[in-house]
Amino acid sequence: MKIKPIKFIEKKWLAIILIASLMEPVHYFLLINYPLPGKTFMAYDADEATVAGVMRSVELDFDNPWSKGEKVFFNGALGSPYPYLMLGYVRMLFGIDALLMNIIAKFLLFFVFLLVLFKAMEALMPRRHELAFLFFLLPLGLMPIGYMLGYATGVERLVEGFSFEFSILNNISRVYYFVPLITSLLSLLFFSKGKKTHTTIFLGLTFFFYPFFGFAFAGLMFLYSVSGKHGKIQDKFKQSINELWKIYAFAAIFLAPWIYARFVHPEYFTLYSQNSLWWRAHLVGILGSYFILLGIIFFANMQQAKKNWKFLLIAGVLAITIMIFELKALGVSPFTSLMLPNAILDISELLFIALFAVGWLVLESGLDRRHKFIILAVLALFPLSILNPKYVFWMQYRMGYLLHIPLAMLAALYFDSFVAKMKSFGVRKTIVVAVIGIFALTSFLAYNYRYQMADRWIGQVYLDKSDKDAMLFLNTQQKGVVLASDETNYFLPPWSGQYVLYHPAESQYLGGGPDRQKKKADVAAFYEGGMDEDEFRDMLLRYGIDYVFYGSKEQQLGGVDLESVDFVEKIYDSETAVYKVRL
Repeated sequence: MKIKPIKFIEKKWLAIILIASLMEPVHYFLLINYPLPGKTFMAYDADEATVAGVMRSVELDFDNPWSKGEKVFFNGALGSPYPYLMLGYVRMLFGIDALLMNIIAKFLLFFVFLLVLFKAMEALMPRRHELAFLFFLLPLGLMPIGYMLGYATGVERLVEGFSFEFSILNNISRVYYFVPLITSLLSLLFFSKGKKTHTTIFLGLTFFFYPFFGFAFAGLMFLYSVSGKHGKIQDKFKQSINELWKIYAFAAIFLAPWIYARFVHPEYFTLYSQNSLWWRAHLVGILGSYFILLGIIFFANMQQAKKNWKFLLIAGVLAITIMIFELKALGVSPFTSLMLPNAILDISELLFIALFAVGWLVLESGLDRRHKFIILAVLALFPLSILNPKYVFWMQYRMGYLLHIPLAMLAALYFDSFVAKMKSFGVRKTIVVAVIGIFALTSFLAYNYRYQMADRWIGQVYLDKSDKDAMLFLNTQQKGVVLASDETNYFLPPWSGQYVLYHPAESQYLGGGPDRQKKKADVAAFYEGGMDEDEFRDMLLRYGIDYVFYGSKEQQLGGVDLESVDFVEKIYDSETAVYKVRL
């Protein structure tokens, strides 16, 4: 008897995944090939320039290009360096620039991520995994409404708050997210199939590439385990701990580099433990992003909602409280006039976490194991995603990305019930699908507008072509430290392979060695014409400067005459000039 082979994935889904993966490369193609007149594309944003610089650190003995002598392993504000170091070697092998390497890597890794996610949903859901995958891909947020609110109120961050998180396609589009998302989903997938060795390896790799996701998926693994246990709650917990402790223990070995960095260089981690009220992944953004999914889940469970109205009321009050504080922080009138102590916000956030206790109702229910797990995952990730970073080391910013996955799964499970409920109100399925389609289409169009147009007028996307040409010239020169202005400093390391004096972003305020603020002030004073020749010489010697960059951004700051300075030599002469220090 001939056994028919099982398909890994149907061709139609493979085609959908390929199209979704190609969307961002198409945007890059347009941005690179159709720039503003006289401009050239440098990177989509400052973050992309930063990771491209990390990629090039393999040529600098793993030094932080924005801080000579500081290794990229120890500056947490640079993100997770390990995926980019690997790409750095691949880039050198094929002789391509760091931006192109990043684009290719994002395309390939997003393709693999979507494949793994599809198979994970198939394994972790009792039904409707294909619909869940579509919900994951569709931009179902309030981005168009976010734009209207922003224009009406003049508060630009309302656009960001209600639309930045609208689609997971935009939020996880970084290599250092894709790689650990792939390994973490594989760890959960293998755990669901009882393959503990594979689970341990991939959970360990997740810890290595991105500890935040490692901790999150270790927790999700526990929830999946306890969802399938029987007996009293405490017995279920004991059984799950016995099942998982060895996996956790061996996987935690992969945390060694991060533990070393945390205790040897704690100063680089303090940034992520600060008190921050508003940071894109809070409740305003989440409700605005996922309101279609939340609506499906809520209306499909009206009977359960009525039964547990007390929990919903508490959650609603806490959510409104947090949103009021956020709107106040955004400067939205009349919320700015409210005099509210921050203690109220702190209490609301902590009580939101406490609501996870309702998970015991789920564990005691007669639902399918996988159904229980998905609900528990939402209950765990939603409070974590709005928690103040001072409690969880900025972890909430990442949990909002993960929340989209179980929400899409839960909405798919309840979609048939939702349609039936809407039908009882006289709303046909075609109307439901049409409304979802309209939101998906308008959000998708708004997404493309934001990607192609909104950032085209920001200096951190385009620079003068002469500036880039000068950077490429520096790429052929001996390695050294380049003096340049803030906006140029973002892009010099990835395009020139040289060091600069400091990283201009405030998130990097601990990078650049000691006296960063003094360096910034000195550089500004020089380019604004506030230094005499002796002071300039002293600055070059003090900071070990090898090259002076004088491009479009530097020229905008004021007038500097370097032609008469006898200790610098012009080695590149165009609209942008480069000088070699001869001291």
